[in-house]
Order: sequence, then structure tokens, then C-alpha cells
Amino acid sequence: MLDELNAERARHGLAALKLNSELTSAAHAHNLAMAKANKLSHQLSGEAALGSRVSAAGYRWSAVGENVAYNSDRSQSGVLAVQKAMYNEKPPNDGHRKNILSKTYVDVGIDVINDSVHDKVWLVTDFGRP
Repeated sequence: MLDELNAERARHGLAALKLNSELTSAAHAHNLAMAKANKLSHQLSGEAALGSRVSAAGYRWSAVGENVAYNSDRSQSGVLAVQKAMYNEKPPNDGHRKNILSKTYVDVGIDVINDSVHDKVWLVTDFGRP
């Protein structure tokens, strides 16, 4: 995933994002919550907002963003297909693409959960800048 994300950025002359363990931890916690609820959302009922989740994971940020997705193709190619779909979004519905190609972000946390209970693969990508 990181290689694909950074390849997409490189095609636009953007610097590679660095994998960050705190952002990965925040992404994982949110991904577990989505899989448990079987609901795609940036903020589930009773859950803290993105900035608070990232702060709680220990990442000191000045900017954060998030992409969330799922696919019923639970293979590696299914995960990459979801990433490619986000990259290929067209305006005005291109929020995921804007996160991927943002010059603001320098760090990233990526989490993938293969959910056999709901027959989905869940993806959370948290972007940040200290």
C-alpha cells in the first residue's frame, strides 16, 4: 500500500510519505471500530473525531486527513483496487484523491483488516504533518 501511495504521489512530483507508527496505530483503532460495527465512517457514533484519535495515539499534528474504504474482494489486489479507485476520483467528488496528492502531509499510517465475519477488507489511511 505504501509503495502504491507513494508511486501515485511521485507521478505528480510529490515527495514520498513516511510511514508513521502513531498514525498507523490511530488508523488501526479506527479500522477495528469500523469492522466491528460493519460501517464505513470517518467517525462512528460515540467515537472521538479524527484529530482526537490521532492525538491519543501520540502523534503531535498541525494537519491531519483520513481516507477510509472497504472492498468485498479480500485479496491484496482488492485492497490495491480500492486505493486506485480513490486516486482516480474526479472533481467534485475527489476528497480521497486530494488527500493522496496533498503537499501538506509528510507522514502516513496505513491499516488493512481482512474481515471474514462481514466478508470485507477494510482500509484506513491517516495522513499527517507535525
